[in-house]
Amino acid sequence: MDGFLEGEVAEYNQTGTKVVSTFYEKGKKEGLATVYTNEGRINILAEFHHDNQNGMAYEYHPNGSLKKQVRFVEDLKDGEEQCFNRKGQMIAQAHYQVGKLDGVCCEWNNQGVLIFEGEYRQGRKHGKFNKYDQDGQPLLLQKFVDDELVEKKKLNNSQEIKKGLLI
Repeated sequence: MDGFLEGEVAEYNQTGTKVVSTFYEKGKKEGLATVYTNEGRINILAEFHHDNQNGMAYEYHPNGSLKKQVRFVEDLKDGEEQCFNRKGQMIAQAHYQVGKLDGVCCEWNNQGVLIFEGEYRQGRKHGKFNKYDQDGQPLLLQKFVDDELVEKKKLNNSQEIKKGLLI
């Protein structure tokens, strides 16, 4: 072992319930790491390779349903991140490339209505960035180019859109 951590390292709460389990190889995190609730239910699962988070990571609601899933490469989010409500319905989706938002991000309310959509390129706002009310009606329509707001349309109380081009 040469003084390095090997195998499972576990932590327990005051009642003796395992709350953390992490596997090591030659002193580095390797394999599955698990965080449990105080009641012993899985809260977070994450994969490690050579001490870096690599692979899928999962977070769970207290009722055991999936809350979030995302893939990591060398400790950075890479790929699609999905978030779910307690009933298992997707409420958010984002795309990452090398740890930066890249692509379309969306959020839905618990009724499945789109309430936000935004576009990113290499971590910067680029494209549409829109907010909608709980019925899916537009509240704010924006356009960004390289993180700079270039167009904004805001819905006022009389349901008319005020348009402003920013130069």
